[in-house]
Amino acid sequence: MLVENNDNIKRALNPTRFPGMPTKLMAIVGYIIEAKFTQPPIKEMIVTSDGILLARVEGDIGYNDVIGSVDDFKRNWNMLIHYQNIGLSQDEIKYLEQLPSVMIRNYGE
Repeated sequence: MLVENNDNIKRALNPTRFPGMPTKLMAIVGYIIEAKFTQPPIKEMIVTSDGILLARVEGDIGYNDVIGSVDDFKRNWNMLIHYQNIGLSQDEIKYLEQLPSVMIRNYGE
């Protein structure tokens, strides 16, 4: 599924709409939807063979930031994109459900 213009996605998932959103989640959301919500932004993400999500931020050589378990990430991501009255269309939600598997390299599969 392709979403031609993700301006609505960037607006709907902008961390300013979610008071108290942790900085780590802001960085993850920014990376996945290709928006810079933090400094430095995340440049790459991977899942290790044992299901741990790691991030490489701009300026780092390696994946130095441990995000946590990929299962926790998936649960949090799905809660975010299915948040009531967030302003996403069904097509955008379907796109966002699949986007992490495109943006995050998974060595656990």
